[in-house]
Amino acid sequence: MYGNYSESTEIYEDEDTEAVREVETNVDFSNDLDALVESEATLSAEFKTKAATIFEAALKTKLSEEIDRIEDQYKNELSEEITATK
Repeated sequence: MYGNYSESTEIYEDEDTEAVREVETNVDFSNDLDALVESEATLSAEFKTKAATIFEAALKTKLSEEIDRIEDQYKNELSEEITATK
């Protein structure tokens, strides 16, 4: 009903080395969305489509924030280890 998967490509630039890497995400949201609305027979197809779009956007936003947080944590820990070994 909602499509098989969502594709997005995000480009991240590392501030220190100015290296660019690409992260491609292929995620299947259809089962999750079906589970959310399966018992609601009164919902229109248009509403379900809009809900799917909002759900997908929210998930991607949270995922992106978590990736940023983990990368920052890694950079800090790496800096501390480099400093400690000098």
